[in-house]
Amino acid sequence: MALLAKDATPNHRLRAARGRMTQHEEAEALCNLAATKGQHPGINAKMVSNWERGIQTPSKENRALLIEYFGRSAEALGLDQPSLDQPPQGCPLAPLLAYAGFAVEPPAADDEALFGAGALATAGTGEGATTKRRTILKAIGGGLSSLVLGARSAATADSVELTRQLAGNGTATLEQLNLVVERLGLTYRSTPPAEVFDEAHHYRQIVTQLLKEHPTLTRQPDLYVVAGWLSALLGDAAFDLGDPLSARIHLNTAWQLAHETDHHALGGWVRGTQSMIALYTGRPREALDLARAGQAFATSSPIANVRLPAHEARAAARLGDRRATDDALDRAHRAFGSLPSEGKARSIFGFEETYLPFYAGTCYVWLNDPAKTQEHTPLVITTYDTANGAERSPGDQALARIDLATSYLQQREVEEACRVGSTALDIYADFPIESVARRSHELGSALEPWTAVPAAQDFKDRLAAIGHTRW
Repeated sequence: MALLAKDATPNHRLRAARGRMTQHEEAEALCNLAATKGQHPGINAKMVSNWERGIQTPSKENRALLIEYFGRSAEALGLDQPSLDQPPQGCPLAPLLAYAGFAVEPPAADDEALFGAGALATAGTGEGATTKRRTILKAIGGGLSSLVLGARSAATADSVELTRQLAGNGTATLEQLNLVVERLGLTYRSTPPAEVFDEAHHYRQIVTQLLKEHPTLTRQPDLYVVAGWLSALLGDAAFDLGDPLSARIHLNTAWQLAHETDHHALGGWVRGTQSMIALYTGRPREALDLARAGQAFATSSPIANVRLPAHEARAAARLGDRRATDDALDRAHRAFGSLPSEGKARSIFGFEETYLPFYAGTCYVWLNDPAKTQEHTPLVITTYDTANGAERSPGDQALARIDLATSYLQQREVEEACRVGSTALDIYADFPIESVARRSHELGSALEPWTAVPAAQDFKDRLAAIGHTRW
C-alpha cells in the first residue's frame, strides 16, 4: 500500500538512475520494454514519481523492468531494501508496522499474544489511523532508519544508538558522532555516493533529535558542527547522484551551521564544495566568488587555505583568466607546504598531495594548454590507478583521464583522446558520479567535428548508451 508523503523515504538511487530523463520518458521506455515481452504494466509518470519519492515500491514485475532497463543491480537502484509494506521475515519491527497500518498480512498469533488480542489490527483509514502511524513511526524511527543501511554500517549505527541511549547528548555520544564523520570522510571517495547519502542522512536525523532534547549551551554548538559536516556530506553525495538542486539545499544548511558556530574548517569546506558545484553546473563566475568568499571566512583553517585557492584556480581557468589561475595555483602550492600531515590524509575533508597536479591538470586543459596538462595529469592517473581499498578514488581516476583525453584532442590526436576517454567511461560504468558524466559529455561535444573518425564515433556511441541514465 502507499505511504503518506511525509512518512516516506525517497529512493535517491532510483532518481539518480533516471538522470535527465523526465518521469514520463522513463515510464514510456519501461512500457516499451515490457511490450517486447508481451507485458502491459501500465506504468505512468505518477507511478515513477511515487517510486522515487518512496511512497510506493515497484511490483516484482516492474522491479525486473527497472533492473533490465537501467542495466544496474537491485542494490544500485535502491530496490533491495525492505519496504514498509513488506517487512523482512522475522523483522522485529513487523508487529509495530502492522499496528501502524503498513502490514499486508494479519499479525501472527505470537504477536497478538505479546501485544494483546486485537491490538495489532491494521490501522486502515479509520479515525485515529494517522495518529497511530505517527506514534509508531516515531517510536521506531532509529531502528527503521537502520534497515536501509548495509550490514557493517547498520552495526556501526547500532553502536552509536546504544551510546546515545546511555549518554543522551553527552560527551560519549558526541565522540561517536565525530568518529562517524571522520569515517565517512575517509571512505567517501571509494564508496558509492548513494550509500554515503543514506548513512549521512541517518546520523543527521540522530543529531536533529538530540538538538530537540534541549542540550546545554556548551553542547549545542558541538552538535551544530556535527550536523554541519553531515549536511555537507549530503550535499556532496546529492551532487554525485545527479541532484544539484538538492545538493545546494544541503550545503546551504551546512553553511548556516558553520556561520552560526564560526567554524572555519567547516565553512571553508562548504564554500569549496559550493564552488565546485557552481563550476560543474555552468556558473564559473559564481564559483570564483564562492571560492574567494570561503577564503575570507576560513582564515584559520589550514586545509581551506589550500583547497579554496585550488577551487579558485579552476574557476578562473574556466573563465579563461591565465594570470588569475597561475596566481591561485601558486597560493595553493605555498599553503600546502605548511599544511600539517593530518590535513594531507586521503579524506574528502583533507587535501592530499595528488590534488595539486590534479587541479592543475584541469586548469590547463580549460586554458587550452595541453602540454601543461600532460605535465601534471599522468602522475595523477598513476597514483590513483595504484591505490587500493579506501584510498581508491574512482571519480578522480575518471576525471583525470578526461583531462588527459581532452588535452590530446586539443593536439588533434583524436584516436588517443578517444582511447583515454573510453577508459574513463569504463570507470564510470562501475562507479557513476555526476561530475564524470558532465565532463564526459563535454568531451563528446568536442569530438563532434571528428565523427568521421571511427574511434570518435565509437566514443559517442558509448556515451549515448549510458547517457539515458544520467544526462
